[in-house]
Amino acid sequence: MRILLAPLLGIASLSCSALAFHHALAQNDPSPKGPSFSIPRSVGLGWLFAWDESRNELITDSEEHPAKNRSVPVIAVYNVDSGVSRFIHISQQFPDAPSIYLDALASAPQGSVLLACQIVPGSRPYVGEHLLLYDDHSAPIRDFIAADYSVDAVTADASGNVFLLGTHDSERSTQESYSLIQQYDSYGHVVAEMLPRSLFPNEDSPTDDGHQRAGYSTGTPLLSVSHNGLRAYLPKIGDMFALGADGEIQARVNIVAKLSDFARSQGYTTFTVDSNAFSPSGDLWLIGRMERTPSHREDSAFHHFLVRITSEGNLDVPYEHVLTEEPTYLPQLIGFTSSGEPVVWGAAPGGSIISKSPF
Repeated sequence: MRILLAPLLGIASLSCSALAFHHALAQNDPSPKGPSFSIPRSVGLGWLFAWDESRNELITDSEEHPAKNRSVPVIAVYNVDSGVSRFIHISQQFPDAPSIYLDALASAPQGSVLLACQIVPGSRPYVGEHLLLYDDHSAPIRDFIAADYSVDAVTADASGNVFLLGTHDSERSTQESYSLIQQYDSYGHVVAEMLPRSLFPNEDSPTDDGHQRAGYSTGTPLLSVSHNGLRAYLPKIGDMFALGADGEIQARVNIVAKLSDFARSQGYTTFTVDSNAFSPSGDLWLIGRMERTPSHREDSAFHHFLVRITSEGNLDVPYEHVLTEEPTYLPQLIGFTSSGEPVVWGAAPGGSIISKSPF
C-alpha cells in the first residue's frame, strides 16, 4: 500500500522543473517535437497518473470534501483534444463509507478507468480492497473484492481481465505461500495466480514503493499487460519480471544492478528514480538523476538520465542529448504514444503540461 504525501515545497519545485525543462527543449534542440497540451488547474494536481493514448486523455486523482472532516478521492479524466473533463466521484457509489483511500489507478480498454480502493465500511467488517471499473462516461460497471489484498498496481486487458499486484493484508510471515499477482475474469472470478510470494522470503512487503536506502528511490511498482504477456516491476526488490500467458516467469532482470552499473559508467556513485513506466512493447523506462554523493544538498553534483531496459536485460539510452546537455529537470513519465514515444507531465503556473515525444 502506498502512502503519498503532498508537501507544498514539492509542488513549487515541480512547477519550476517543468518550466525549466520546456525552456531547455527550445534552447538546446530546435528540431520539431511532439505536441504539448496545457492542463487547467481545475483538473486537479494529482499524485497518481495514467495516460490513455487511444483517446488522448489524462487520468489523475484529486479529492473532494463531501462532509466536514472527510475527504475522498475523485478521479479526473481530461481530454486534451476537446478540453473537456469528466470526473469519477467514488463517494457517490459508497455514500456511507466514512473513508475511501485510492491505492492504484490505470487506463483500461475503450476509455474505461480501473481503480483499486480501500473502502472503509464503518460498522461492518472490512473484506478487502475494491477493484472498481468505470466506463468512458464515468459510470460504474464492475466492483470486485480483492479479498485480503493490499494493492499496489493494477492493469486490464482487452478481453475484460483485471490484474492486481499486491500483498496479503493479513500476512504474518514472509514465509507465507500465496501469489503477488491475481487475475480476475469479467465476472470477478480469480482465474490465475502468478509470481509466488515465496520468491522473496527475506523481504517484508515486496510490492511496496522503492523508497528505501537513505538517499535514493528505485521507483514505483508497475504492472502491465500486452500481447507479450505480463510485465511487473517490484522496485523494493529491484527486479523486473516478464511472465508468459500461462503465468510462468520468462525473465527476471535486476534493475537496480543495471542502474548502478550505468551510473558508475557515467562517473556517478548513486542514483534515484523519479518516474518509471512500461512501454507498449514491455520495456521498462526510467527517468531519474545520478549523483556523486548520496546527498540532497544543493551543491551535490548530479545529472539526469532517461533509460530503457528490455526483458532481456539490455539497457540503452534512447536520447543521448539528455545525458550530454547541462542538467535539466525532467518531467514525470506517465505513458507512451502508439509508436512507443514517451508522454510526460509537469506542473506549471495555472495548471500543468502534457508533452508527447518531448525529447
